[in-house]
Amino acid sequence: MNKFFKDESGIAIIMVIILLLAVGTLVSALMSAEVFNISFTENDVNQTKAFYLAEAGVQRVESLFNKHGNSIFDDQDNDFLYNEKELSFDGQPGFYKVTKDPIIEDDKAKIEILGKYKNSEKRLGITIDLSSDFSLSNVVENSLFAAGTNILGSSVINLKGSSSITGDVKSNISDYDLIQLDGSSYIDGNLSLNYQESPPENIKQEKKPGDTEWTLDNSPYDSGDGIIWHDGLYYRARYYTASHEPGTHEVWQVVIPEGENWPWFEKQIYNSGDKVWHKKENEDNKELYTAKYSTQGSEPTDLVAWERQIPNVSKNIEYTEKVDYPDVNFPQFPKFEQDIPKTIETKGNKNGILDEDGYYDQITVKSNTNLTIDRNDSDRIIRVKNLNIDQGHVKFADPNGKGKLIIYVEESINFGGSSTFGNLEQKENVIIHYAGSDSIDFKGSTKFYGSLNVESADINLGGSNAVSGYIFSGGENITVSGAVSIPGQNNNEDDGVLIYALNSNLSFNGSGSLKGSAIVNNVNLVGNTSIDYARPNFEDYFFIEDILDFENSSGGSNSSGGDNNIIWYNK
Repeated sequence: MNKFFKDESGIAIIMVIILLLAVGTLVSALMSAEVFNISFTENDVNQTKAFYLAEAGVQRVESLFNKHGNSIFDDQDNDFLYNEKELSFDGQPGFYKVTKDPIIEDDKAKIEILGKYKNSEKRLGITIDLSSDFSLSNVVENSLFAAGTNILGSSVINLKGSSSITGDVKSNISDYDLIQLDGSSYIDGNLSLNYQESPPENIKQEKKPGDTEWTLDNSPYDSGDGIIWHDGLYYRARYYTASHEPGTHEVWQVVIPEGENWPWFEKQIYNSGDKVWHKKENEDNKELYTAKYSTQGSEPTDLVAWERQIPNVSKNIEYTEKVDYPDVNFPQFPKFEQDIPKTIETKGNKNGILDEDGYYDQITVKSNTNLTIDRNDSDRIIRVKNLNIDQGHVKFADPNGKGKLIIYVEESINFGGSSTFGNLEQKENVIIHYAGSDSIDFKGSTKFYGSLNVESADINLGGSNAVSGYIFSGGENITVSGAVSIPGQNNNEDDGVLIYALNSNLSFNGSGSLKGSAIVNNVNLVGNTSIDYARPNFEDYFFIEDILDFENSSGGSNSSGGDNNIIWYNK
């Protein structure tokens, strides 16, 4: 009996050992699976972060192309295309870069971007259609673009007195009569129009059955002999001739179909009002000229007996396709937690400091007081009903000058006296969005260093104001009077001002001037006013892509535009 129990005890010990081994094996397997899952999860997260880095690189290429067009591939010093950019996730470094030089063929560019985070890599890319090179960089190649939309009986480009435009001018209009350059006004540059008429490609005609062909044997000919065919053209003899071949002497005149404008013929006699196509020597562009009086032998380009369809243009009058530019985007205004808007007012000896984002009923700065806006090298966002800067000064406080100021104004804006707003060195970091219907009036000798985005109101710049920044507007009128200066920084050729207002009539009178580029509906310059081209340096303006959507715009009737230009692919 005892022996039996001793044997059972041994069996129990063996069972316990087997059970412990099984449990140990199971625990070990579970721990291994957990370690595997943790490792798998970490690798998955790293792959996702590498993907986001590559995606950031692709979006950077898109942004550069939309701003600069095909030129991004010409600059071998392009910092993005040829250098990696470092980013970080949770303090851990990662980067994206273009893996190799873009492959360009058949008007397409293929670019591959590598995103790398720790040991994980992801490659993305885009194929860009280069046949439609339309970007903000193209837009600001002209001193003036005038859309000429819905103009009834008015000039689209109207210059009077001694006003001038220096730089190329472009317009979508197709009627010469909508451009008026009176007095001593002039355009010093090329003028491009969406003109429908073009020089005839071939004026040669086959001889019709029964028509008379000129031959020397059939000479002489006289004015009563009717039309004579020779070498692809029909002629009529002015008087008796026995030996002159048509085309070699003024006795023969080309018969030009009524209502058609043909190329200039040296031997042809033209009367006042006759029009011909002609081009300067060694140039391809033909222009239409009008005879000022009866003339024969005077070449149109000499401008003695002839005048151009639009006089006082120093360079070529060219013919181009219609261009459609994007409308201005106007943002939704931000909401803040407080229910009751606050008020800031500085006057007398009381200065003020604004050092937090918020919603204000009124901000008033006057009586030579200062309002300091502390941006703390970050974004300062302000929403206000009424902004009134009347003989006051708005200054910025930034340790490193990197802060951005975004102001949303609901009802009214007023600048007056000798007020100043901002400073020249940080003008690209300031944008005011205005939703009110009352006009914005700059009076006195205000100095405004920043940009405006106006939903629908008119803008009046008077006195001796100076504006350094960009003006975007959906309103109908921008009026510049007095001695207003809209200058680029330090008169730098590559730092002009941009006025972008496709619905607006831009009017200058007095001695007002713009140094930069204007994109408007129509323009009127009167007196000693001027627009002088300087390329806007929009690269430093953080809000450009939010206001102008060039991804969905076209540079001409053959442009595919927008999303069709850029195709993503995933590797």
